[in-house]
Amino acid sequence: MTEATARLDKSGRTIQDMFAGVAPRYDLLNHLLSANLDVVWRRRAAQVLDLPPGAPAVDVCCGTGDLAIAAEEAGAVVTGLDFSGEML
Repeated sequence: MTEATARLDKSGRTIQDMFAGVAPRYDLLNHLLSANLDVVWRRRAAQVLDLPPGAPAVDVCCGTGDLAIAAEEAGAVVTGLDFSGEML
């Protein structure tokens, strides 16, 4: 850890504010910056979970819920939780 990173404000309020600021553009930027590979990764992650239809799942730190949606499309019943209400 550098001195600069040690001085960063990592308080909960700061982190929430940061995600609140990027929330409206988060999915678009994720898709653009990954050349849409993020969609493939999430779909694959949901398949690897291999949950039986109707299985309950919790996506903690779900952000905008893209992985939760992919898991639901694969048959799971998902509850998403996130520290930033704006990301939900």
